[in-house]
Amino acid sequence: VTLLIPGGGKKEKKKKKGGKEKGYSTTAFVEPVRDGGACILFAGGRRSKGSDSSGVEVEEDDDVNTIDPILAPPHPVHRGDRGSLALDLTERFPLMFDTMSRDDLDATVTQLLSQGPSRASSVRCNAYHYRCSALLGDAAHATGGVSGQGVNSAFVDAQVLGDCLDEAFADGSSSPFFFADIAAGVNIRPALLAYSQRQVPEGQALYDLSFGAEGELSVLRKLRSLLANARDTIFGGKFGIGRPVLQVQLSSTLRSFSDIRRVRNKYNGEKFPDQDEWAKKISEIYPSSTADS
Repeated sequence: VTLLIPGGGKKEKKKKKGGKEKGYSTTAFVEPVRDGGACILFAGGRRSKGSDSSGVEVEEDDDVNTIDPILAPPHPVHRGDRGSLALDLTERFPLMFDTMSRDDLDATVTQLLSQGPSRASSVRCNAYHYRCSALLGDAAHATGGVSGQGVNSAFVDAQVLGDCLDEAFADGSSSPFFFADIAAGVNIRPALLAYSQRQVPEGQALYDLSFGAEGELSVLRKLRSLLANARDTIFGGKFGIGRPVLQVQLSSTLRSFSDIRRVRNKYNGEKFPDQDEWAKKISEIYPSSTADS
């Protein structure tokens, strides 16, 4: 991503009962493309009834505006009106659209009106294999873009799966029947079990780190987490004080997600199991998930 542009300028807000207001928090991601131009991606959350992500109240009968009009055109706010959508874009993203040519703005409006938004989903699996098949990347674990580690974690999955296969066939790789054995599933299941035992903890740890603790935390834990985040933001591990902020640890260090998660046990509701506990838990799942039908 070359540029992140949060919504700014004149945001569309509607007065609510009791004088309350509500707005939308959508960000524009600008990606370069081959011909020297740029691709603009809009991302934002859908507000549930009751309140949005920033705590702004949403009326129970106000479904129409729970989704940002930019993310879900054609929308009642625009009624398919190209001029209305163009005006909305230029008012909310002046840093980008005020300097854009009219042709480029028209192309953006056309694309938004003709293409529906996609949804990012979170995924958690209790095993990353079944019989002779393995799940990798978003098929096994996904945080819906919250962590920004989807591609990185998928690469690690592929590397670990390759290592497990290498280890399982280290003694028989010279056999002329090696690939036929793999195709038939001979001796491959232990390798896939080992893969699950190594990577399920990593996927679960990334999920925990992305979404935080499940359930309600005590006041002490909340305070401890708040102070630790402030310390890490200020010092970032310099002078031996604190640690790099979480996003830096996830993307710029060689520490595993599970190690990072265990260090943060005091900030999360549950203690993260050690590797032996995970291995035992997954090995108990394995027989039922691989039994012949």
